[in-house]
Amino acid sequence: MSFDSRKYHFYLLFADTTKGEEPWTKKQWTKNIQPLFDSIIKHSTYYDKTGLGVLAYAPRPNSEYSDEIKFGKLRWNEKSFEKWTFADDETKRKFHFLDCWTPMRTVCEKINSAPDIYFSISNEQYHPQKDKIKFDFLMVIAFAEELNYKGTEDITELSKMLNAKKTVYKYRRWGNVLIQKKMLNGVLSIQYKTQHHLVFTEPKH
Repeated sequence: MSFDSRKYHFYLLFADTTKGEEPWTKKQWTKNIQPLFDSIIKHSTYYDKTGLGVLAYAPRPNSEYSDEIKFGKLRWNEKSFEKWTFADDETKRKFHFLDCWTPMRTVCEKINSAPDIYFSISNEQYHPQKDKIKFDFLMVIAFAEELNYKGTEDITELSKMLNAKKTVYKYRRWGNVLIQKKMLNGVLSIQYKTQHHLVFTEPKH
């Protein structure tokens, strides 16, 4: 099955959180985020081939600039979690983005298929137009249709956990980056009035 043809249950969570309780902090990740996603990822037979990618920066000594942190290869295990998660009182390093692929990207390329399960976390607190953005971070989650797992209960729990201003559901193909960006741009115009609310659209086959 090619990347573009695979169908998914997509969820977008627009969330706020208090300082020290962001999903990338060691405490929040270990206590809440990782256990929930661990049970989700187990719906795939590629559980043990899950890979992570993390973008974060650290200040350059004696400079106003920062350098990207090199974490090396990250897998879905405690050793990798210990590498990339942030202390609750972190003041120097800055988290920007995480994405998780089950199976990992290299396996997806080898079998020519989009992942069974995907999720990402985008920190919007450093966005150059932060004053125009009404949420702290965006989480995108996708489950392949043939897993026979829609994840509604787990996503509802996650939305409450993360104090989501809006949780949006979309049934769609994996598509390409351009199409995904168009989808995000459309959702970003939504008014955030109802907390933990799932917005459903009819499947298009």
